Amino acid sequence: MAETVTLRKAAKIRSKMATKMAEIQQEFRSFATTRVSIFSPLPNIHAELNKNESEALATFARLKALGAAYAELRGVVSATNQEAGVSDLLASANYFEAMLALVRQQKAVTKSARRSRRPTYLDPEVLPNDEARPDEQTINARILGQIERAKVASAVLEEMMVFSTYTQSSLDEFERFEKEVENKISAIHDKMEEINNTATLVLNDDVLAVLKAENIYPN
Repeated sequence: MAETVTLRKAAKIRSKMATKMAEIQQEFRSFATTRVSIFSPLPNIHAELNKNESEALATFARLKALGAAYAELRGVVSATNQEAGVSDLLASANYFEAMLALVRQQKAVTKSARRSRRPTYLDPEVLPNDEARPDEQTINARILGQIERAKVASAVLEEMMVFSTYTQSSLDEFERFEKEVENKISAIHDKMEEINNTATLVLNDDVLAVLKAENIYPN
C-alpha cells in the first residue's frame, strides 16, 4: 500500500538508494569472469559458471529495478518541489548568492590592493593604508609627491599609482547590501527548511516494493 513521506524523508531515501546502487554496481562488476580449477570435474565447472551467471543476472535485475525506482522517485520529488515553490526559492537563493559573491569579491580586491604590488624606489608605500579611495586633494598630493620623487631618481622609470576605485560611501553601501542579502538568503533557507518538513509526496506500491526488498525503507 502506498505511503506518504515528507520531502526531507524522501531526500534521505534517495541518498540511501544511491548508496545501495553503488554497492550493487560493484557487486555486479565482480561477476564479469569466473575462476575455476582445471582439476575440478567438468560438470562442476559448468555448474559454477551457470551459478555465477544466474547470480550476475539477478544482481543486474536488482540494479535495474532500483534505478527505475530512483528515477521515478526523483520525478515525484521534482514535481513536489515545483508545486511547493522550492524551485523558485532555489532560483532566488542562487541569484542572491551570486550577487553576494560579486560584492564580496570587489571588497576583497579593494582590501588586497595595497598588497598587490611590491614597493619601489619611487613608490615606497605602494598604497596608503586606507582601503577606500581618498579625497581628491589627497590623491593630487600623492601624485605630485610621486612626480617629485621621479625627478630625483637616477633613472627614468615608468611608474603607476594604484588607488581604490570606491569611495568610503560606496564601500558602506556594499556593506549594507551584503547584510540585506544575507538576511534574504537566511529567510529563503528557513522557508525551504519549513517546506522540506511539511510538504509531502506519495511512494507508490512499486517503489515501496523495491525499497523494502533492498532494506532501504522503512529503516
